[in-house]
Amino acid sequence: MRSMGLFKNYVVGIYDDSASIFDKEKAHKYKELTEFFTRFKYFGPILSGANINEVLNKAVAHENNYDYCLIQSVGHFIKEVDFFKFIEDWIEKQDFFITGHIIDKKEGYYGLHKQCLLVNLKYYNQFGQPEFGIANNEKQKVIKAHRSSKDIHDDYTPLWLGPTKDTQICTPVVNGWNFINSSLLNGLTVYNFHPKIRESKQYTYPNKNIEELRNQLQWIGRILDYAPASVFFWNTENYTDIMKTEIPGKVSILYSVASSFKPNMFLHKYDFHDNTNIVFYDYSKATITFKKLLLQEWDCTNYPEFINNAKRRYQKLESTRNP
Repeated sequence: MRSMGLFKNYVVGIYDDSASIFDKEKAHKYKELTEFFTRFKYFGPILSGANINEVLNKAVAHENNYDYCLIQSVGHFIKEVDFFKFIEDWIEKQDFFITGHIIDKKEGYYGLHKQCLLVNLKYYNQFGQPEFGIANNEKQKVIKAHRSSKDIHDDYTPLWLGPTKDTQICTPVVNGWNFINSSLLNGLTVYNFHPKIRESKQYTYPNKNIEELRNQLQWIGRILDYAPASVFFWNTENYTDIMKTEIPGKVSILYSVASSFKPNMFLHKYDFHDNTNIVFYDYSKATITFKKLLLQEWDCTNYPEFINNAKRRYQKLESTRNP
């Protein structure tokens, strides 16, 4: 399993725009969900700020000297681990200051949707840490963009905006206009997230009505409904946290979810004694049942065969998290 975010040149930040969500209880829950789905497969630091520039400034000042910062706003969910793979592939192949969700409102200037944004910190510093650019009614002199003739969808999401030598006077009616202007001013194309990245994530627009949100989040509901009856026969996370952490002395008591063999790895790394206690817990009763069966009957050989036999004996045991 890859260590997403560890030993990589990017950091993830969350633009905490909870104040813009009308339902404050919902805002808190959505912030937790954004953090949860980020942490599910990303193991690096998560920075937070009240605006885009605050998050970026924290990334620039971080001791790890990151080259890129991926920013999400509250209500943005990373659905698949491939999201990070696609981001890493994009970083390796493209030279850019900004990649995100370009908005073409036709009137005024282009902007960037706040839901998700990938920023090259080298250029952010090189360009003088420009302001993101809040929508306003004041006339601005900006670089005229060479707009892609193709859109991601509809007619307001161009694939890219290229630099030109021309300027124009316009009213920036969409947030993020100054990032686009700064990129074009310095000769760099602004890119839209490509479809593979978009398909591996989701933005829920938290201010929509509850019925629309419920429809959007059906995929979360299926996971939550199915998880209590599922069993993970194999670990789904890596062991990096164990490898990097030291503790004094041997383990006296270990609390662990019941799935698979990560607790064994803890004991192998830190050592234990005859009186060490191990407490297994899990939200899945089926997993607890399987762990008991494992401890009582498995002879520590041919684990796949043991799994298949257990499945035949206990028809309710499942090895996936989602039907």
